[in-house]
Amino acid sequence: MESILNFSEDLDVNLFDSIVKTALDSSSSEKSKAETVLVKFKEHPNAWTRVDYILTTSSYTPSHFVALQVLETQVKTKWVLFTEEQRNGLKSYVVQSVIKRSEQQDQIILNRFDIILVEILKKDWPRNWPTFISDLITASQNSSMEVCRNSLEILKRLNEEIFMFGEGNITTVRKRMLQNQLKNEFIHIFQLIKTILEYSKKMNITDKLLDTTLYTLQSFSKWMPLQFIVDTEIVELVVSFINTSHSIACLKCLYEIVKRMVNEKVEISSQESKTVDEKILLINFSLIEFLNLYFSKFGSEKLSALYFNLDRMEQDFILSVSFLLSLIYSNKMDLLENKSLKEFLKGLEYLIRITEIEDKKIFVSVLECWSSFVFCLYNEYPYFATSRVSLRRDKYTSILEMLIQALVDKMPRPEEVLVIENEYGEIVKEKLTETEAIDFYKEMKRTIFHLSSLTGERIKSFFIKKLDKQLDGSEWEIKKLNKICWSIGCVSESFSKDEESLFFVDVLKNLLALCEMKVSKDDKAVIASNIMYLVGQYHRFLVSNKRFLKTVVKKLFEFMDETHEGIQDMACDTLLRITNKCPHEFLIQREENDVYISYILKNLCRITKSLEFYQKRIIYECMCVVLQGMNTEMTKKSGVSMNNAEYYKKLEYINLLTSSFSDTNIFQEKIQEKLSELIINRDFVRIVSHVLKSFSLVYKNLPESIITSFQNVFPFLFSMYERLDLIKNGQINSLANKNIILAKQEIIEVFTNVVSVLENLNDKFITKEMKSNFLNNLFQKIIFDYKKSFKDHTLLLLGGECFKSIDFSEEEDAFKSEVFILNTLIEPSIPLILKSEENNDIQTAYYRLLDILIIKRFDSFFPLIFSNSDTFNSIFDSLLYGFICRREISELCLSTILTTFKKCYEINNFLFFQKYFLNTMTNILGIIFDKDKDYGFELQCQILSFLLKICDKLPLFDQTVNNNTFIRNHINELFASTLKNITGESLEIFIVGMFELCRDDDIFREHVFDFRVKVYEYGCNDDLNMEIELVNERKQRIPAGKNII
Repeated sequence: MESILNFSEDLDVNLFDSIVKTALDSSSSEKSKAETVLVKFKEHPNAWTRVDYILTTSSYTPSHFVALQVLETQVKTKWVLFTEEQRNGLKSYVVQSVIKRSEQQDQIILNRFDIILVEILKKDWPRNWPTFISDLITASQNSSMEVCRNSLEILKRLNEEIFMFGEGNITTVRKRMLQNQLKNEFIHIFQLIKTILEYSKKMNITDKLLDTTLYTLQSFSKWMPLQFIVDTEIVELVVSFINTSHSIACLKCLYEIVKRMVNEKVEISSQESKTVDEKILLINFSLIEFLNLYFSKFGSEKLSALYFNLDRMEQDFILSVSFLLSLIYSNKMDLLENKSLKEFLKGLEYLIRITEIEDKKIFVSVLECWSSFVFCLYNEYPYFATSRVSLRRDKYTSILEMLIQALVDKMPRPEEVLVIENEYGEIVKEKLTETEAIDFYKEMKRTIFHLSSLTGERIKSFFIKKLDKQLDGSEWEIKKLNKICWSIGCVSESFSKDEESLFFVDVLKNLLALCEMKVSKDDKAVIASNIMYLVGQYHRFLVSNKRFLKTVVKKLFEFMDETHEGIQDMACDTLLRITNKCPHEFLIQREENDVYISYILKNLCRITKSLEFYQKRIIYECMCVVLQGMNTEMTKKSGVSMNNAEYYKKLEYINLLTSSFSDTNIFQEKIQEKLSELIINRDFVRIVSHVLKSFSLVYKNLPESIITSFQNVFPFLFSMYERLDLIKNGQINSLANKNIILAKQEIIEVFTNVVSVLENLNDKFITKEMKSNFLNNLFQKIIFDYKKSFKDHTLLLLGGECFKSIDFSEEEDAFKSEVFILNTLIEPSIPLILKSEENNDIQTAYYRLLDILIIKRFDSFFPLIFSNSDTFNSIFDSLLYGFICRREISELCLSTILTTFKKCYEINNFLFFQKYFLNTMTNILGIIFDKDKDYGFELQCQILSFLLKICDKLPLFDQTVNNNTFIRNHINELFASTLKNITGESLEIFIVGMFELCRDDDIFREHVFDFRVKVYEYGCNDDLNMEIELVNERKQRIPAGKNII
């Protein structure tokens, strides 16, 4: 195989083909060897000389692609290494190959040659190939239609590369030069396009050429100066192709032209504005005229019913129509309403017919238009009362009524609904988690809400009629019922309170009657899910109908005993929504001569008996939400005077809540004594986990609940943790060990939540002594376990929470705690974080702990670690190591390092800078220019710019030169030895620019980004003057009063 690497002999093409085949054969034993040989072949500096021979001799297509990859890579990275003669020869070869392949219509290989030609242009045009555009246009006019077509493809590709897709692989200087040149020569490109379009009216040209011409104009229209649109007949020319076989290309081109007109940022004259309006009216008129013909072929049949029988091109045509109409109608509603209402109404009608199609892509394209349309009408008069004056919406009565049906049919599932019908017709539980789907639902909800405000009685009547048809069976279908109910949920609060009450009662009556009528448990489950969803949406009705609220809650409790998949989850979630919206009602209403919340808490075990543990905790959260409404002075933030009766009543309610967590009281002494036996039982561990998670939930939502736990809960948790430790040391079976770890983690999580809210509690209830004893126990009995044996990330998180949330009253206590955390958590973690693949969680928690200590406790913690050079070196090296870890860790370490440098500068800790300045800067430069690490760039640049800002304020690194010169020399030496492909002059401009631009982080980042693009290819000095001009221009952009630090 290695013989293909001998460039002193002719290439054996058969052997080359064989190697390529072997490399692509996953079952070959020599695959790895073949791949290695091919990589060496591609990297050989003379590999490009074999390209033509392979293309002309080999008949194996993959070999052609390997050859073209070689050529493309050489052009991209080593173009400047070629002699002028070689570059000219390569240009000539590529151009001739493009022409030859165009004539042969060898599209796949031709595309690769086009890409290579554009890469050459990015290097050599316009400086070393000033006549390229004119040469290409001349060749297009004097050659075959295929050559002309491909010339347009090249122009289109060049345009997209330098205006749209070039980010990250082309410097600002080169991009500006190319963009300016293309803008300067655009008039010739425009003239070529216009000539072809005009010529096609008189003479036959190929369909491919005409389509490519339109698509090329579409590409340039994204930035084309407005004058080319308003001062020429180009719009009229393009419009003339609507009713032809080129309609799709025409519509896509018009879309970009309209987008360019409506998004013009530069102020235009009144005459230009008038011309723009005329062009848009012409486009809409011509489009509607054509759509009249198009839709007439369907007769009385619905487009939505026939859509999926249409061929792919016709479906693409409909999608393009939807894009164009939506764009025009979203931006020019006023113009069309005043100047062309008849065509506007017809266009809206066609858009509704397109909206009815069951195609997600089409519907997404039109939804934004409908949302804008109905909001514009709604915003004119967003009131419940009927207006006595004529409103714009009156012109669109029939459109709005048609729109109701179209949008309801497309209503997506709300995230609150968990019971759905799957593709097999089965009723199953499914939680909506996709952000895009949730955002789509929210947009639909807004649109239907505004539509409801516009149509009032008509939309209410529509919904009731639809429910009636579900009842009489004429339209019974689970999918239809769901969409109706989900849409009804959207119109909550779009009517007056009285109207909404009457409407909602009618809806519920129909749904309850439907539920009684159905026999199937699946049908009943779907109806129940819709009732619960609607109840959660109409909280205003529940507040104003207090007795009904209790009826609803009672029904939800019944649903909690329903075993059908998803019903229990929805019942719990719905109750949570109700308690969030109407918490006060549970404190004032009564049941069986008791306050309603008290009645629920006393019966909570019975109510939740059928629920899973996670569902029970949702109900506990509901109770917490209600109890939060009781005013006491148990938190520091409360401004209400203390009411002892209410305080004790609230504690009584909290005790009722916590006593319902489990039938088994895990805090009994007998449970503790039998712990070694019980811990083997997974069910017992699940109960412990549930109880502790429930306490955590209560502590987070009701911090005052911690007060009684100091005596009743915490001592048992400390004791349990110690007992678990003793049991683990007893060398029992692996199942017990797993259970011990789970139980320990739950205890640690409880204490983490306690610590997070401890400082919010009023000092009247938590004395300094209580808090001090608690923290001592926490450190000695729990956190110290990390150093002993239990290397678990939860202990690191607990340690971090202690310093994040607790305000140590005595500085001596704080210092002792820091020493303890350093010895117990930080130092033992350092060897573990270097094995990141094995200890991801520990690594993350370790860096978070460090970050908290640097931010919250810098004044005492930093001197503590800095006083011991070995300790500090280990910690600092661990932060530098974090730079190359995954994104979350890398950015956390960068942030911590930046904070450390800034704080050390504030306190003039110059010894720190002498030791760590250069090492840090070297590491930062290394990661900035590591192409495998494409994250953290902003923070990396912030650190680098900060170091450069302050370097001349620090003591001299070298007594013979100032710091600026020393650092410049250091960076120059660093890059000169590693970046052999960058010229010395270019490197000098970069380094000088860094010092001149470091006062502004954004501008500095642009400068570094440009150089990062350059380091991946061999450079030359052709653009030096422009690079200097760009640095000077960027300097001018920095505000005069910009602070140095």
